[in-house]
Amino acid sequence: EEARWLYTSTGVFPLGVSADEGTIAAARTYHSSELPVQDTGTPLESSLPLGLLAFRCVTDTPGSTISAKIQYTRELPPDTGWVMAEPSGGWTAWETERSSFSPDRRTVLLTITDGGYGDVDGTANGVIVTPASGPGTAPVEPSFYFEPIPSENVGGAGCFVGTAGGF
Repeated sequence: EEARWLYTSTGVFPLGVSADEGTIAAARTYHSSELPVQDTGTPLESSLPLGLLAFRCVTDTPGSTISAKIQYTRELPPDTGWVMAEPSGGWTAWETERSSFSPDRRTVLLTITDGGYGDVDGTANGVIVTPASGPGTAPVEPSFYFEPIPSENVGGAGCFVGTAGGF
């Protein structure tokens, strides 16, 4: 399981993403300033200090469940969970039975099912497209809505939640 490495959206340190099955075909980080947000007064930076990550994993088995490993080069705060953007708007904590942090808080394991939980295309087609998610606290304010991010802005790495199928 070879990791795809990129920098957090703050550019401060690298993170790696890998899967126990399949290949991470694309990955992208998002800074909170890139999100299509309706401002309600609470800065996203305070709830999502490292920004968000979205990735696409291509598997050999449609409908399979994978374990995705997100590796950070420094410890995540102890009060941090894994938060994901909902395609309909808003934020939710990743289900605790589908996420775990290593004892040193540098690695997060996410359980994702092709066509099911954690796959925003909703189709068991051998391609898992994750919602934008990352270390943070839920619920995260402000509320937001999604509009397509043009593919020329993502360097082939993908789009944000609502249009992640083109990723």
